[in-house]
Amino acid sequence: YKSPYLKWICFDFDCKDKDKPNIQKLYNECTRPLNVFLDKKGIHYINEFSGRRGIHTWIIFDNYVEKKDAYNIVQTIKKC
Repeated sequence: YKSPYLKWICFDFDCKDKDKPNIQKLYNECTRPLNVFLDKKGIHYINEFSGRRGIHTWIIFDNYVEKKDAYNIVQTIKKC
């Protein structure tokens, strides 16, 4: 955690309703639009079910990147 470098970014999507999570709706409204964007940009990613009510989308870098650069990547993706 003290290193200025990292090897991945993870988008963590969780259903708001903890009692009756709707994973399909979460996928359709959050994960899928991100995946479409990443596919269009040629960015490889991995999706995983993160537990009872969520989905993670991981972007794994080939090389280490500085945290500030990863932050800027996330901010750019969020704007699109």
